[in-house]
Amino acid sequence: MLASLLAAGMPLGAQNLGSEYRLKRVIPVEGRQGVAADSNFYYVSGSTALYKYDKQGRLAAKNERPFEGLPLAANHIGDIDVWDGEIYAGIETFDDGRGENIQVAVYDANTLEWKRSIDWEPSSGQVEVCGLAVDRDGDMVWMADWVDGRYVYGYNRKTGRYVRKVHLRPVPQWQQGIFMVGGRMLISADDGDADLDEPDNLYVADLRDGKSYATVLPFRSMAVAPFSRFMPLSSAFLPYLLLMASAACCSFRSRSSAACSALLRSCSAA
Repeated sequence: MLASLLAAGMPLGAQNLGSEYRLKRVIPVEGRQGVAADSNFYYVSGSTALYKYDKQGRLAAKNERPFEGLPLAANHIGDIDVWDGEIYAGIETFDDGRGENIQVAVYDANTLEWKRSIDWEPSSGQVEVCGLAVDRDGDMVWMADWVDGRYVYGYNRKTGRYVRKVHLRPVPQWQQGIFMVGGRMLISADDGDADLDEPDNLYVADLRDGKSYATVLPFRSMAVAPFSRFMPLSSAFLPYLLLMASAACCSFRSRSSAACSALLRSCSAA
């Protein structure tokens, strides 16, 4: 299922965290890695495919050969984001618990065809890409690392240049998805244990001060409604899911894997 929330009449560009979330409806979709949305469409990634749905849940386009033309070989798509008519996808060759050929592949949001890639900087220390988010305010693209989650890694969105990494303290366990809103990063983590009825969690880190580290604080538990109804969720969907609803609850505005369905919500002003 795809997880996404929409506030009617509010632009997706103006983003704020909200406080109230109510399930409106569920839309089944393909793909179980990441989700993003603009004013007219939802975009969903599977491990080896990209999908595009209109707001009524109808399939509008798909690309089941997304690795064609990439400068480096790849076998896995993780988290995605969409901004200014382009889809940003965290892509790699994932083998034996480690990523190689990491890149941010940029696709045309209209056709879903590959346009270009932002090169990974190996000296940064990043060894995998799970989460990806566009910082619309800072014009950056951020990546998270599932293998070694101590840092998140930032690149200039326009030039592709590696800019900096931020040390997360404390470190959320088994990070999956990230999302940027107003200079703050939402981080979803597979840190629960379903066999023991332990929920996964969503965290927030403030990156606005430009420091080399950021304090990570709890934001939401997946044990509470509406998320508990769709557990287990893949974390790549969850930051986006919350943001689309939370923005609805304040002024306005990606993601998870196990139960891929599209959550559309409606929120009253907080």
